[in-house]
Amino acid sequence: MNILFIRPNQIGARSIPVGMSIIQAHLKKANHKVKIFDTTFLSEEVKKSDKRDESLGFFKPTKIDNFIKIKETNIFESLSKTMKEFCPDIVAFSLMTNDFELTSKLAKMIKEIDKSIPIILGGIHPT
Repeated sequence: MNILFIRPNQIGARSIPVGMSIIQAHLKKANHKVKIFDTTFLSEEVKKSDKRDESLGFFKPTKIDNFIKIKETNIFESLSKTMKEFCPDIVAFSLMTNDFELTSKLAKMIKEIDKSIPIILGGIHPT
């Protein structure tokens, strides 16, 4: 079975969803194919979130370009391509409250591609 995990990291939070990682490891042991679609470094939103976090004093100002290459791409086109290439049987999201809007849009797009694909929501917001 092909299982696509999506991390709709709308604000560019730099954390790893531990629950999603554990589930993926177990699925791989059971010989399922697992793929991760992570939006963390796919848009300019990461830089915007850095500026906000810096202004709030969460961390010192840095030039993110010195450490991370932001891939400027259309998230929806990129996910559509991933869906066509990987052909998932199930799509699972791991999201926080800030990611709900992007998750809703991505889930709608997935259903437009294939209505029969089950979508599972997990993470802090849905649970």
